[in-house]
Amino acid sequence: MFKTFATLLFTTPPAPKYTVIATKEGFEEREYDESLWAVTEATGETIKAATSVGFRKLFKYITGANKEGVTVAMTAPVMVFHEPGDEEGNWTSLKKDIKVGFMIPEEVREKVPTPTDDTITMRNTHKSRAYVSKYGGFSNEEDALAEIAKLRSALEKENCKYKEKFCYYCGYDSPVTLFGRRNEIWFIKETEVSTI
Repeated sequence: MFKTFATLLFTTPPAPKYTVIATKEGFEEREYDESLWAVTEATGETIKAATSVGFRKLFKYITGANKEGVTVAMTAPVMVFHEPGDEEGNWTSLKKDIKVGFMIPEEVREKVPTPTDDTITMRNTHKSRAYVSKYGGFSNEEDALAEIAKLRSALEKENCKYKEKFCYYCGYDSPVTLFGRRNEIWFIKETEVSTI
């Protein structure tokens, strides 16, 4: 357990593979390869609390809380599925009911451990395109909403069609990483299926 936690804190985990299709002001269009995700639903009084609940479930799963009792390498990002909390879909707040996902490493995708927590499911994703903006620092709900607004404005200027009713927040860093932190907001291109 300690070795796995230390690996999480001090190494750069594998991330989804992608190709940058286009770079525009404020975002990139990326094409992501197929991938497999362990996903769980979570809720809380705040987004931070809900994310922590989902993260803990998935972290237990990859550190041996599965029927095979095996450890799975940590990957990045921790992906969080968000929907707007306001009825009009204006993204002035976020719903507290979320989904949290960890990507399954390529080397174990053919023999994925079976979760003992029945709230954890596996999601296969096909090759798909996303509009992605990046920002640094320790992100919180207010930061994410500001970045969502910026990305939506940039996409509107470029006449990009995207799935407006949900987005993904992606965090790539451990809590002990103080500098050079990487956060992303993803909106899925209108012609594509969702990721998790």
